[in-house]
Amino acid sequence: MDSLTQIVLGAACGEVVAGKRLGNRAMLWGAVGGTIPDLDVFATFFTDEIASTSFHRGFMHSFLFAVTAPWVLAQLTRWFYHNGIYRLRGYKLWAMIIWLVFFFGAAAAINFVPVLMGGELNWYVLAPTLVLGVLFAGKLWKEYWRRDLSQVEAPYRTWVLLFFLSIFTHPILDCFTSFGTQVWQPFSDYRVQWNTISVVDFLATLPFGLFLLAASFFQRTARPRAWLNWAGIVWFCAYIGIYAGYHKVNANRIFEQTLRDKGIHYQRYMTNPSIFNNIVWYGVAETDTAFYFGMYGFNDRREQFAPLSVIPKRHELLKGIPENNRAFHFLRWFSNGYYSVHPYNGDTLQVNDLRFGLMGDSLRGNNYVFPFLLFKNEKGEWDTAQNNRNRSSVKTSERSFGELWERVKGGYHCVANPVRRSIKTIKMRQRIITAVFFAAAMLAGVYGGKGPFMILCGVIIAGCLWEFLGLLLPEEPGKKFRRIWGIVVAMLPLLPIVENVFYFQPGMVYLLVLLTFGSFVIELFFSSKSPFQNIAYYLAGFFYVCFPFVFLDWIASGVESGYAPNRVFGLLLLVWTNDTMAYFVGSQLGKTKLFERISPKKTWEGTIGGGICTVLIAWGLSFWIKDFSTPQWLALGGVAAVFGTLGDLVESMLKRSFGVKDSGNLLPGHGGMLDRFDAFVFALPFYWLALQML
Repeated sequence: MDSLTQIVLGAACGEVVAGKRLGNRAMLWGAVGGTIPDLDVFATFFTDEIASTSFHRGFMHSFLFAVTAPWVLAQLTRWFYHNGIYRLRGYKLWAMIIWLVFFFGAAAAINFVPVLMGGELNWYVLAPTLVLGVLFAGKLWKEYWRRDLSQVEAPYRTWVLLFFLSIFTHPILDCFTSFGTQVWQPFSDYRVQWNTISVVDFLATLPFGLFLLAASFFQRTARPRAWLNWAGIVWFCAYIGIYAGYHKVNANRIFEQTLRDKGIHYQRYMTNPSIFNNIVWYGVAETDTAFYFGMYGFNDRREQFAPLSVIPKRHELLKGIPENNRAFHFLRWFSNGYYSVHPYNGDTLQVNDLRFGLMGDSLRGNNYVFPFLLFKNEKGEWDTAQNNRNRSSVKTSERSFGELWERVKGGYHCVANPVRRSIKTIKMRQRIITAVFFAAAMLAGVYGGKGPFMILCGVIIAGCLWEFLGLLLPEEPGKKFRRIWGIVVAMLPLLPIVENVFYFQPGMVYLLVLLTFGSFVIELFFSSKSPFQNIAYYLAGFFYVCFPFVFLDWIASGVESGYAPNRVFGLLLLVWTNDTMAYFVGSQLGKTKLFERISPKKTWEGTIGGGICTVLIAWGLSFWIKDFSTPQWLALGGVAAVFGTLGDLVESMLKRSFGVKDSGNLLPGHGGMLDRFDAFVFALPFYWLALQML
């Protein structure tokens, strides 16, 4: 897979082997081990394209390399620490530069993927990555550059095992993709390819990385560190082995059925997930004279690969080229025989590797993902080079990424007389995927330490405010700017309040005055029909969304260590238990409406059932989280049941007054951020009051 995924996997392996002995250094060296096999790409600087492409995922991805290289790497690492090289200023400077370049490169990739898929930059993705970048740079400066690094002691066998596990898992993971991995080199150039996951799949990698990041904030012997690391590993293995494997089996079944329905007699076929996801798959089937290409998404309305494009083989165009020719042999080997040919320019031919499919769901011009040119070089010999980096290919890619993203989200609808799948099933799948990713992000933020916790709160507040102001502010020119300004004005007072309720630095007071009264001035420059209402909305956003988080900070900070993640997790669990169980009990037993004018679906039966389950969970938490007494936990459960429900009703009243179902669409299948945190935010002040009274 992509290098970032391999780094995360290698780091997790390093933590498993030596985390308790080496701390974050185990993750660092595991990440290095996970990267080493991919260094074979540097062969492109020393040889031609055929040799470098053949070498990639060759010997350095073999089992033999994984068994032999760790012994050498372990010896070099011991020499590195024994001679104190890791403490030299010059080395530390270059190490910092490399890590910063890598971090901001990964951040840029994450932010610009939506642009490639036809969208635009999103502030709620860009802002957190910039904040994380600043925090990362600060941590490097404080904890790495300025600190006198401690002595590192680990047995030789520990280093060997660390490098073996991080390197050995690299080719195993690559076998799941369609590129192929030559694990048996140098004895065989056979490439193992299971075609179950894309070379880049953010849903597999990001939760894994967040778990690992959260683990890195704990002391090396702390239990949560190991739990979080193993949680990431379990997530990743389950995604690749169970989720993607289940999709592979279904994709094969549906593709075979599609070919039978069309009366196509094929020799062989293959299926593979499309780039960046595991929802939309493509299939390629070979017949005597042509290949059939089609795509299917698990959100489609019909279980059928559609549309189905016919791609003539045209292998007869290669008759003039000797079969033992180096370039010709390479193309047949690399494509595993899944290739088509068409004239390109003069005697130059284009050979298309169909294992990687098309850019889009149908054949449109020259939209092959992996085309090669077969031409005569200056020596008069047949040679080859990739042909997917020209300007027209880039434009085709942008359009196709946009179409792919739309199909991932909404499925394929343009089928005559479709047999509709259950909309409820599709939405449930979407809700589950979002819920798992959301839960991983929440756990990483809560258990990552005080810094990640504050960042998580900032992201939640900003997302809720964006939706809140989006509902209240009128549709007028400058609305987007007003929403951003409202977020800044509402969030800024939190900074001094969180640190000390009654302490304001003079500089902060100046800034508060400027922003608050600046709101009046800004409204002068917009031709709004209700300027003072807009200003009032900014203040309403502060009291409704921002201020309750002050109470969360007070509750979470009331310990000697300065931060108690278990408290935060417990409070979240109580509110979400109440919400979830009220829904399930109400859907099965609910008859008596609770507040039909505001929320027609809420019932007294569901509310009472959710409250009982919440109090029971609170009682169970009292045995695990000893920060609060049993009476306090029971009181918190009652608060979650009563005031969480009221908070949900208040937000329903807000949405009903504006005639919308959801506050936003930031969380696919779940609506907006405000929809998910309305009950929690409303309950926070009453959580604090309950603790003060007991």
